[in-house]
Amino acid sequence: MRELLPKLQQLLPQLKIRLRASVRRRLALDVMALSTGVRAAVMLDYISCTPQMLQQVCQLLLYLSQVWNEVGALRVLHMEECGYLIHPSYMLEYMDRSLQSPPQLLFVVLDDDIPRKASQVEHEAIVQSLLEIQQKLSSLFLAQNVSSCSLDDSQEFKRENLSAEAPVETAPSVLEAGITNGSGILLPTLNGWLLGYPVVYYFKEENTSKAGRCVTSGPVQLHQVLISSTFLNSSPQKAGELTYDEDELLSFTIPNSISPLNFSEDWSQLFLQRVAISVQRASNVWTSVRMEVTTRKMESMVL
Repeated sequence: MRELLPKLQQLLPQLKIRLRASVRRRLALDVMALSTGVRAAVMLDYISCTPQMLQQVCQLLLYLSQVWNEVGALRVLHMEECGYLIHPSYMLEYMDRSLQSPPQLLFVVLDDDIPRKASQVEHEAIVQSLLEIQQKLSSLFLAQNVSSCSLDDSQEFKRENLSAEAPVETAPSVLEAGITNGSGILLPTLNGWLLGYPVVYYFKEENTSKAGRCVTSGPVQLHQVLISSTFLNSSPQKAGELTYDEDELLSFTIPNSISPLNFSEDWSQLFLQRVAISVQRASNVWTSVRMEVTTRKMESMVL
C-alpha cells in the first residue's frame, strides 16, 4: 500500500490524466477506502467523466492492482452522466443493508418551505424506489460477472501481499447503468444513498428550484468524517512522536432544525460506529477516524 500513491503519480501522466497534487491524493484515498471496505462507492467528481476518461481510469485500476491486489476488485460505474468508483461486492452488501428495517437512512424532504423528516409513508415509498434501482444495479453486476467476496474474508490485509501481481491482463470496461428516469429518484437522492451518507435529501422534480431555497433557509450542520493513514502521511514527525495527516473521507449536511443535538443523535452515532468498525478491520492501513461537526449557513447548494 505504501507504493500506491507514488505508483499513481507515475501512471497518471502516462495515461494522460492530469490532476492537481491535492486531487491525486484524493484519488489515492478513495482507492484505499474502497479497497479496504471503508466505503462502497465514491463519485469521480474531480475528473471529466467522458467515456474515454472513464476507460482510462479503468486502465489505471489495472496497473494499480499490480501494486496492491485488492484494487483489482474495483470498477468504474457510469450512471446519470456521473462517474463513480465502486467496489461491487461491498456496494451490493451496503445497498441491501441500508434499505432494510429498522431504517438506517434519514430522508430529509425538501418539497416544502422548511426541511422536514420524511413521514413513514414517504420513507417507505422512497425505499421502494431505491429497491428498484438496487435490482437494476445487481443485475448489471451479475451480467458483468464482477467478483464477489464477503467482507469478513476480504478484510485480512497482509503487507507482504500488497505487491502481488493481478491475474487480470486487460482493463475491465466501464459499467454502464443507464438512467433512472421513471423511478422518481433524482440525482441528489441517488448520490446521497449510493455514496453512503446517513442523511439523504429527497424532493420531487417539479420542486427542484424550491428545494435549493429550502435547504439554505436556515443553518445546517456539516458532518466531516476525518481519517488518517500511515500511507498518506506527509507531516514532519515531532520528537519521539508519530503524527499523521487527516483527510476528509466524506462529508454530508443536515438542517439544524432537524438535528439540533449535533452528533449525539442516535443515527449519527450508529453511522460513525459502522465506519469505525470498517477502519478497525484494516488497522494496518488506517490509524484513526473521527467525525467533526460544525454549524454554518449555506449561501447556496447544488441539488
